[in-house]
Amino acid sequence: MTIHGYTVRRRGAATIVNAIQPVPGLYIYCGMPHRRCGEDFHWHIGHHSGFLIASAQSALEARQVINEIADFTDWTRTAEDLQADSYLDVAYLRERILYFTDGIFHQRSRPIAA
Repeated sequence: MTIHGYTVRRRGAATIVNAIQPVPGLYIYCGMPHRRCGEDFHWHIGHHSGFLIASAQSALEARQVINEIADFTDWTRTAEDLQADSYLDVAYLRERILYFTDGIFHQRSRPIAA
């Protein structure tokens, strides 16, 4: 699998990290941990725009998240296009991540508006 330089956008800043792209438009990378309930989630799933969608505790769990959401939409679309699509059901995306994987969904940092 090819390693890509992927630009992560957090709090207005951009950082380039090494990432893999298992499906077009979605990346997996290891980065700063997101802490929840005393657990660290170091593996992140991001949209090609740099927005964070979900996090997981391992690379395997991150891959499971990707497998679960790969068919949710055409992830190669821009973040603006996804935000403008009134047919995308963010609540359903959240449920798919939370109930069918061990990942966590990031409500505020994602390419799809609530």
